[in-house]
Amino acid sequence: MAGSTLEPNNDILDVVAAGAESTAAEKVLLARPQRTIRTRLVMMFSLFVVGSVVITAAMWVLVSRIDRKIAFIGVADQLNYEILQARRFEKNYLLYGSDLEHVDYHIDAAHAAMERSMEELVTSVSGECLEYLEVNLWRYRELIGTLRRLDDGEGAGSEATREETQAELRECGSHLVECGQKVASREREYVRTMLDASRVIPVIYLLSVIALSIYAAHFLRRHILQRLELLMAAAQRIGAGDFSPIVPIRKHRDEFTNLAVAFNRMTSELERREEFLLQSQKLRAVGSLTAGVAHELNNPINNIMLTAAVLSEEFDGLPADEQQELIGDILEQAERARKIVRNLLDFARESEISSERLRIGEVVCSAIDIAGNQLKLAGVKVFREIPDDLPEVEGDRQYLSQVFLNLILNAVEAMAEGGTLTLRSDVSEETGFLAIHVTDTGPGMSPRVQKAIFDPFFTTKATGSGTGLGLSVSLGIVHKHGGEIKVRSKPGEGSTFTVILPVAKERNS
Repeated sequence: MAGSTLEPNNDILDVVAAGAESTAAEKVLLARPQRTIRTRLVMMFSLFVVGSVVITAAMWVLVSRIDRKIAFIGVADQLNYEILQARRFEKNYLLYGSDLEHVDYHIDAAHAAMERSMEELVTSVSGECLEYLEVNLWRYRELIGTLRRLDDGEGAGSEATREETQAELRECGSHLVECGQKVASREREYVRTMLDASRVIPVIYLLSVIALSIYAAHFLRRHILQRLELLMAAAQRIGAGDFSPIVPIRKHRDEFTNLAVAFNRMTSELERREEFLLQSQKLRAVGSLTAGVAHELNNPINNIMLTAAVLSEEFDGLPADEQQELIGDILEQAERARKIVRNLLDFARESEISSERLRIGEVVCSAIDIAGNQLKLAGVKVFREIPDDLPEVEGDRQYLSQVFLNLILNAVEAMAEGGTLTLRSDVSEETGFLAIHVTDTGPGMSPRVQKAIFDPFFTTKATGSGTGLGLSVSLGIVHKHGGEIKVRSKPGEGSTFTVILPVAKERNS
């Protein structure tokens, strides 16, 4: 038709908006530079392995050198021992005139010890000290030979020459002892230094391992445990009905980024399907009401037709006051029909989920009015014990009305041969919640059925009589409002469904 406009489907717009929000979050997540957790773990492990290998190699080299030095100290001590023994026999010769053969023996032994360790001496002793040691050993042996010849009367000599030779012998022997002790003490000092280093290296290694362990613990907590906690919080948030996507909180992306992207896609799909479930459940409720509404509309329409027929046939012969009375009847019946249709359209119309301050008693009364004809046809008596001064709640009127209507219709179906439906309320000022109890006098439920009553697609009705989504969808709606639905039932004693909702916060004055 000309001039008409096509009204957009709000639910489809919501799904498109949610999809766009999820897509934007995905682009932001994937736009960050990549730095994978696997790479960092491999680097951390490699650093630990390399450090362990380096420390082990250093300790092995250090211990090997200490072993060599200890062996060389034995040689140096042997060298000193032979020199000291030679000097002891030298003194015996000078004091008591004993034989010099023992001096030669020990000097030869000292020279042999020095020859065996020449390679180690070259690397450990300064060239000057080594040369001095060799020269003095040779000179000491030469002086011993000179004294022996003087004692044997070979060659010309005097007492002055003997004394001069003996003095040089004592000085040369003293230098030999001093040089030998210097070699031994230097090697011992070197071994002591390496032992000190061998004590420091394990401490450094231990501190490095502790530091690496602290970093690893921090890394695991920050990059894995915290991320898992965020995903758990997101899962709980989704379970409570909040389908907002996960947004990036770090500079780099890693394996958890791909998980977050998959999570956002799943969230978007869950939100889309929940919207379809809500609408399908609402349409199912409308369908179950259609027969009753048609029957209820039939009465005012029949009355309108009969009254209009009377007016048409006897209009001219009726007094003016009776004409006005019949016209009033027509208007009254038309208003009755309009109210029935308006209630049904208010429940069935599509709208965005909104939040406003509501009086829960009015919402419950609206649901009772919509299901009024179903209650009459089933012969169910309704007792409403909900005071008007209950605290307000914040929520969506239509969705909460859908919850109570679904509970009322389920109670009507449970009381097919008539019964009593009681709706009453409780308020807890300590917890800040109020509860609406919907109690029927139906056959009740077994514990097994109670455990599965809120599961999607679970139903106790005959095949084709229900989808098993009503209570599951109602529970999702109440979770979105920060509440809960509980059930209490015993076979043969009826059932009580309790809708718990948070009380609205006080407005700031």
